Amino acid sequence: MIKCGVSKDHHKWRCNCSLLFILLSLVATVSFIVPHKILAQDRHIREFTRTMKKYIKKKSEIVESWKGAPVHELLIAWGPPDAEFSDGAGGKILVYRSRIKLMPDLTFLEKHSFYVNRKGIIYLAVPKFGYTSRTLGERLP
Repeated sequence: MIKCGVSKDHHKWRCNCSLLFILLSLVATVSFIVPHKILAQDRHIREFTRTMKKYIKKKSEIVESWKGAPVHELLIAWGPPDAEFSDGAGGKILVYRSRIKLMPDLTFLEKHSFYVNRKGIIYLAVPKFGYTSRTLGERLP
């Protein structure tokens, strides 16, 4: 089971795995080489797309690996959720959101929902990814 977390002493940090390093490296690279003329070249678009697909795949595995875990472990590792709702069956849904600005006109969005039963066990973990852009609009499934 893959879990991304931090020590109890640093419980306010969310997911400080190597994924964050990968994404920040990508942001630094894109910010450095991306006047829009360069990004328009097919090679750079393909490389950017490949990197984002790898990040999304790995992050999805991490989110989904929480299925079956006690909710208190998630709260220690990821901190308090951005939103909390009832699941209608006596449990709750914890929602974590993040926004990462990749370029002046492009922001990467993450929204991960964890469904917790009455016993405090995560029974479903749903990762979602999207983007927002002035020219492309917002897309978060």
